[in-house]
Amino acid sequence: MVTLQSSTQVDVVLVRPSIAEDSNLCHAFYRLRDAVFAEKYHWDESHGEERDRYDDAAEFLLVREGGKVIAGVRAIYRARLAPGGQLPIEEFLPGNETVPTNAVELSRMINIGKNAIGLILYKLIYDHWLSPGHHTELFATLRQQFLAMLKKRVEYCLFTELQGMHKKRGSAVFIPVRITRSDTHTLADSVTRSA
Repeated sequence: MVTLQSSTQVDVVLVRPSIAEDSNLCHAFYRLRDAVFAEKYHWDESHGEERDRYDDAAEFLLVREGGKVIAGVRAIYRARLAPGGQLPIEEFLPGNETVPTNAVELSRMINIGKNAIGLILYKLIYDHWLSPGHHTELFATLRQQFLAMLKKRVEYCLFTELQGMHKKRGSAVFIPVRITRSDTHTLADSVTRSA
């Protein structure tokens, strides 16, 4: 576990399922995913924990409040997949859209805390994967409403919709996007404007 940010109320940690000491936090995230996806949205049957084959190639960026996981995102590293393995987003892209070997796909974004927690999570995503010096291609499949909010409020990132198939689960529409740093806005600009 790596602590990325900590305050008296909230701390943010980066954990890996492959590290034994991170096991309890990973299981807390699996349970949160199950509570949101199975119990709240009824997308899948509840099994107590929501997991899939991509978790072993991932890291989880988790937000805890009072020791309880209240938000998180899974980052799947293409380079950690088995040879020939694809990121989930690649299954929806047309043949002319390529995903580089250094790509990371963000998925399983969950926030049961205050709305500001989601923006804190995106700031940390920027710090960890998109800040200068990192050479990562970042992808995600985002809910249409969440993508619209991010485009309005997160000026330090660009969200480019990919020409893939939009995914629908229940009444929610999910859009594949490439996330890059903005050349015209910085993280500091956005933080100053929102303060």
